Amino acid sequence: MDLNKELLEGLPMYEGGKASISLYNAGGGLYDERIIDESIAMPIEDGSVMPIGAFKALVGDLHKKYYGRWEKCPENMLSTKIFFNHRMLQIRYEKATGKITAFYMDEYVPKKEDKSSHLRAVIKTNKEEFLNYIEVLKNLGFEVIFENKLEDNIFYELKKDERLIYGYFTKNDRTARFIDDKVSCPINEFGYETENIEGATEMYQYALKQSERVDGFVTDCGMIYIIKLSDNSLFVVDGGAYEQATDEAALNIYKFMKEKAGGGKINIACWFCTHGHDDHMAMFSKILRLYHEDINLERVMFNFPSTEFYFYAPDCYSTINRIKKYYPEVKYLKPHAGQSFMLSSTKFEILQTHECFTAYGCNEKPDDFNDTSTILKITFDGKVFLMLGDFNKIGEAQLLKHYTEDTLKSDIVQAAHHLFNMLYYIYDVAEPEYILVPTRIESRTNHDKFKYQRLVLSRSDDKVFFASDDGTDGFAVRDGKLTRIYHDILRGGEYDGSDL
Repeated sequence: MDLNKELLEGLPMYEGGKASISLYNAGGGLYDERIIDESIAMPIEDGSVMPIGAFKALVGDLHKKYYGRWEKCPENMLSTKIFFNHRMLQIRYEKATGKITAFYMDEYVPKKEDKSSHLRAVIKTNKEEFLNYIEVLKNLGFEVIFENKLEDNIFYELKKDERLIYGYFTKNDRTARFIDDKVSCPINEFGYETENIEGATEMYQYALKQSERVDGFVTDCGMIYIIKLSDNSLFVVDGGAYEQATDEAALNIYKFMKEKAGGGKINIACWFCTHGHDDHMAMFSKILRLYHEDINLERVMFNFPSTEFYFYAPDCYSTINRIKKYYPEVKYLKPHAGQSFMLSSTKFEILQTHECFTAYGCNEKPDDFNDTSTILKITFDGKVFLMLGDFNKIGEAQLLKHYTEDTLKSDIVQAAHHLFNMLYYIYDVAEPEYILVPTRIESRTNHDKFKYQRLVLSRSDDKVFFASDDGTDGFAVRDGKLTRIYHDILRGGEYDGSDL
């Protein structure tokens, strides 16, 4: 397409502002690049594996020197995953024998059709010019199927035949962004609504085994949240790291979900993944493999950037592929800033994605992959839960550029990036009563107190909950107040060497 003549393919140029000099490949979401087959064993010679840096760190001197737990690692339980020759390998090392084995986790086959969604930004524009362009699209036969306003930002989704265009204007950076979304379910068809029953919605921070990090054995991060909606379906957020994905842990999460879903077949209204790191999806991927026959997965929501911009987190392909294999009819939403929908009686609002960073070059991206986290606001029974994923300083600055406490004030906040990074402002703006921290309780004392005093140390122990040895905690509204209603011990230990 000629970018001097078209804003997006087949669409007229924008009148006013300054259109970006290129398009941004926003990724293909659930339809990104590859499909699955069963895992295939692959014999591999020691010599061809050892030069790989990630594996040398696992079994070589680096592992012994820097992690210092070599003698504590049981036999046949060291494992790592690497992207090798454009495919995902799971490599195991048997300590007692020194034997190395490697398996393709999934058989990757490139898709023939490119379903990447593309974005174009227009800088130095204003609300009037943006709304004029929305009228242009309407005159071309596009129907407005969604519109929203959050503070001084306005958002539209338009549909013509099977084509979706999502456009939004953010006042503080005077930028309009238009996405040719080739993969999403229309936002007005994604959710559903049922009558609210106060107190029936429950949210859980599920505990996962965490310790001093030893790659391939134990990890110090990973998170999974489970929200029981008022109709007994579930909204599941993320999933733990592969070091946490033991057979025992997967079974216990399955049993937990089954209990919260009422004891019958588990109905997951939606699985949402904050970003494409494996400690936010590996456990969920394993649960799908083991228990998909007893799980009804209705919807999936995530917005991962294209590998054109980030060659990180290839683990996500195995999760994506299993979803496509076991649930070929699942509804998929590639979320965009400003979208909102209902699931049962709970409201979900998208505040930020990696697309929000684009500007004149349309090749802008955060330096930290964690800042590609999708920021989600969840409202139930009049209480707000703000999910920050792993976002960092650049993501924080971007979010606060567009929203004030009118949008960000929360009752519960998920501490960003397992409380590893230094964020000074978001917690002051959100002013949450409760803090949920997806890491081990040692984070309260092991980190510099000045770094965390605004979040953790300024609150009493009964308002801060860690999801590791501290256990699983559940919350609901009782008599108009947010209350802890559930606690259970950590279930699941260090990595057992089992297949993902």
